[in-house]
Amino acid sequence: MLSPPVLIEWVDISSFDGSWMEMSDARQYKPLTVKTCGWVVAETSEYITLVSSVSDDEETTGSVNSIPKGCVVSVTALGCVP
Repeated sequence: MLSPPVLIEWVDISSFDGSWMEMSDARQYKPLTVKTCGWVVAETSEYITLVSSVSDDEETTGSVNSIPKGCVVSVTALGCVP
């Protein structure tokens, strides 16, 4: 059985792999704050793994994210169970 879903706010990298740019433009890049919702399926002292889609029998899943805990700003329980 899945635990109640959570909202994780975390900091991710910001990158650009396109063509060349001016150094002044490159200096404007900053990490992004991201919000991800889902069910926690694994948690260690180093990371939290959650899924955002799950089948009726809870045996198949998609939209998997494993987020390093050093990047996590907050975890909020959403209080509903599927």
